[in-house]
Amino acid sequence: VGSVRCVQETGINAEYMGIINFSMSWIIWILILLVILAFLMLIYFVRQPYSLYKLVSQKGYRKITIFEGDSEVDVPVPYLLTDENYKVDLSIVVPCYNECSRFPPTLKETYKYLEDLTKRENLKIEMVLVNDGSKDGTWDMIKKMSKDYQHDGVMKIRGVSVNPNSGKGNAVRMGFLYSKGNQILMIDADGATEISDYERLSSYLKDSTTASGEGIAIGSRRKKAAGIENKIERTFIRNFVSKVFNILTRILIGLSIEDTQCGFKLFTRKTARIVTIQHLERWSFDCELLYIAGQKRIPVEEVPVTWHEVEGDAKISVLTDSLKMLRDIIAIRFLYTFRFWKLSDSLTKQFPSYSFTCLLYTSPSPRDRG
Repeated sequence: VGSVRCVQETGINAEYMGIINFSMSWIIWILILLVILAFLMLIYFVRQPYSLYKLVSQKGYRKITIFEGDSEVDVPVPYLLTDENYKVDLSIVVPCYNECSRFPPTLKETYKYLEDLTKRENLKIEMVLVNDGSKDGTWDMIKKMSKDYQHDGVMKIRGVSVNPNSGKGNAVRMGFLYSKGNQILMIDADGATEISDYERLSSYLKDSTTASGEGIAIGSRRKKAAGIENKIERTFIRNFVSKVFNILTRILIGLSIEDTQCGFKLFTRKTARIVTIQHLERWSFDCELLYIAGQKRIPVEEVPVTWHEVEGDAKISVLTDSLKMLRDIIAIRFLYTFRFWKLSDSLTKQFPSYSFTCLLYTSPSPRDRG
C-alpha cells in the first residue's frame, strides 16, 4: 500500500512539475517576445521622423511656407521662440487637412463670437490656419482668407503650409511656433466644440497659472457642469476603444485626465514652448504634451465644454489608429523612461536660432515638386 501511495504521489508531483515547467516556458517565451517588440519599437521610433532634428537638419525633408496678408513672408525665427512682445492677446491655431467644405462654417461661427468678444474685452486676436499637406484647395482657401482679413478689426489670419502631410500633431506644433499670442488656443477645423467655451478655459487658466507663467486648460467632453450638454453619439466599438485608451493612459503614463483627446486646449505662451520637446506627430501628440506637462509640474486644468459630433469625419480608422495610438503610448513611457527622449531636449537647445532658416526654406524634395 505504501509503495502504491508513493507511486501515486510521485505521479502527481511529476504532473504538477510538468504543468509548472510548461507555464514557465510560456512565460519565458512571452518575455522574450516583449523584449523583441520593445527592441523593434525602439528601432521604429529612432528611425521615424518624430524628432525635430530631421525637420531642421535634413535639407528638403519638409517645406514650410508662411503666408500673411497677401504674400509669403520670411520668418527667420518662429515667433514663439523669440522674446518679443507682439501685443497679441490670443492666437487660435487650427490644423487643416482637406477642410475646404468643413472649415468655412466654423470660421463664420468663430468670427461672430470673436467680434462680440473683442468689443467686450478689447482683445487683439489672430487665427493661425495650418495646411497639413492637403490635396484639395485648402491652402488656396487659407491664402484667400488671409488676404480678406488682413485689415480686419476683429482678427487677422496667418497661413502656415506644411508639405508633405505630416500629421495633426506636427500641424499643431507648426501653428504654435508661428503664433504671436500670449495665450494659444488649439481648436479643430470641424467646430465640434463651441468656440464660446474659450472664456471658460481662459478663466480656469488665469486662476491656475503659476508665477512663472506656466499653465494649460483643456476641454473635456466627459466632465459635467451646469448648463453644458454633450451629445456624443458613437458606435459601441468606438466608445469601448475610447474607454480602454483612457485606462491605458492612466496605467502606462500616469495621466489622471478623463479626456486627453478633445481638440480644444489653451496654453500660456511660455507653456506652449513644450512643443519643441514633442516627438509624436499624429493622433497621440496630445498625450505626449500632457505627459511632458506632468513631468515638468505644469498645472493642467480639465474644463467641461460643449461638444457635438460632426458628421463626415472619415479621417480616423478605429482599428488601425487605435493600435498606432497604443504603440505611441507605450513608446512615450519606454523612450522617456530610458532617456532615448529627454525632457531637456528641445529645438531651442539642440539648434541655434539661425538653423530655422533651414526649417523654413529648404528646397522641396522630388516628391514635393509639381
